[in-house]
Amino acid sequence: MNWRYAFLLVGLTWIMFSCNQPPKPKDEVDTEIKIDADTISQETFDQWTAAWDSLGANYSDTLLVRYYNMRLVNLVAVLGEKAEGVRFYQGLEEVSPGNWIAHLIAVGTDANRQIIPKYFDYTTPCPPSCE
Repeated sequence: MNWRYAFLLVGLTWIMFSCNQPPKPKDEVDTEIKIDADTISQETFDQWTAAWDSLGANYSDTLLVRYYNMRLVNLVAVLGEKAEGVRFYQGLEEVSPGNWIAHLIAVGTDANRQIIPKYFDYTTPCPPSCE
């Protein structure tokens, strides 16, 4: 057999062998969504809901929120607090003077309809975050 054919045969064998290797494991990446990732403090909750109470009517007149996108993990987080029910509050966050972003905040309630003091912020209103 000619040395060129032998070289070609060895090269093809090496290529086939390297293509049949199992993939190398990738570095593990923490893709788990943290349950408390979307919580806000009592102080922030109080500020945003107070802003909604005082400015909400005017805000709604100038910018209509069509809907809020809510990731399922957020609702699961509220229910994970052993909530018997859920309340949804609207809030306004001032991002610059006179410029506000609407928030939808979920709060779990216990069997006595008392608020469980953990506030989950579902902050993707449409507009501006429309899909």
